[in-house]
Amino acid sequence: MSPREVAGADSSNLKRLLHPGAETKDVISQYISTIRCLRILDPPGVLLHKVAEPIRRHLKARPDTVKCVVATLVEGDELQDENEAGGLIQTNNDDTVEDFLDPKWEPEPVDAAPRMSCVNIRRNS
Repeated sequence: MSPREVAGADSSNLKRLLHPGAETKDVISQYISTIRCLRILDPPGVLLHKVAEPIRRHLKARPDTVKCVVATLVEGDELQDENEAGGLIQTNNDDTVEDFLDPKWEPEPVDAAPRMSCVNIRRNS
């Protein structure tokens, strides 16, 4: 995803989703879908950080976000995949040390935010 596509996603989200007329449950649903999609497209999480940040800020500013998240968790339909054992992201038991001898190891992306490291992403997922 290029910077132009990220800007397009941001403007689409702003126009269609991040306004007072959108229901909080719809914003949360789109946020969850965005996370799921970008976890697949960009495992290091750089795009997720860039695209999801405006949605995250918007949800923090809404007064009914906590109520809607709890209702979503209680209903269980939307987040069922994350609650099952075989979720999208598989985590290691030892998240504190990166395995630099692993032939598939890749360095952190240059444009990753300082707090966005693969170790932190694995811990948070």
